[in-house]
Amino acid sequence: MRTRYWLILLLGILLSFITPVILIQPSISKIFDFSQTGQIGDTIGGITAPIINLIGSILVYLSFREQLKANNLQRKALANEIKQNRDREVFNLLNILFHEVTVDIASMSYVQKIYENGILIEENIVTGEKAVEILANDLKYNINQKNGRTRFDLNENIIPLLKNLTSTIEFFLIELNNSQLSLKYKIFFYKRFFRYFESKLASHFSKIIKYSENYEQLSILQHKLRLIFSSFSSLAEGYKLGGHYSNIFKRYRDLDNL
Repeated sequence: MRTRYWLILLLGILLSFITPVILIQPSISKIFDFSQTGQIGDTIGGITAPIINLIGSILVYLSFREQLKANNLQRKALANEIKQNRDREVFNLLNILFHEVTVDIASMSYVQKIYENGILIEENIVTGEKAVEILANDLKYNINQKNGRTRFDLNENIIPLLKNLTSTIEFFLIELNNSQLSLKYKIFFYKRFFRYFESKLASHFSKIIKYSENYEQLSILQHKLRLIFSSFSSLAEGYKLGGHYSNIFKRYRDLDNL
């Protein structure tokens, strides 16, 4: 576009200089004889002025059009910057929530209590992911218990901790789904969080759902755990991911070792 500007400007300058030279040459016909038209300067000015004005108009038009393009580029750059800032904020929020999940898991503490005929005979303190695993196993053990030996105390502090953990996971999935991130980034965060959930919590949560049915006090926790599995499946279907992601609850529910 700049080359075109220079060509038009150069053409205008050349015409401005060449035209007077041509006009002051001896005429070859009465039609082109300007000797009787008054001052030669007025004649030249009257003839060249429209050319110069036309060139000026063209340059103004081209400049205006380029300015519009520049304004559009600036608006697009500003919109892109705003989107990048918004995406960065969402990235930071999701990373913070992801970190909170890991912190919540690490803060888990469970005192495994073994009772025999109502008498406490043994206590074992476990923390982190192991605490969730032992809780799930104790619930399973109580269902199949014999000889009056039971485990798990409903007053254990791990229950509110688990409820807090499930709330954080729910919030992460909701924020991910409602964010304005592109589908590519949503799938990235989903798969990253899914892999972590599957490796750390999925099998334990499935056991808790299955073996807490006899405990009315655990109904809220059981419901929240079911919602998490349902959310994972719904998002997987929305993101058009394969059955490995959308059938996570069924896959763990049907495992023989549950």
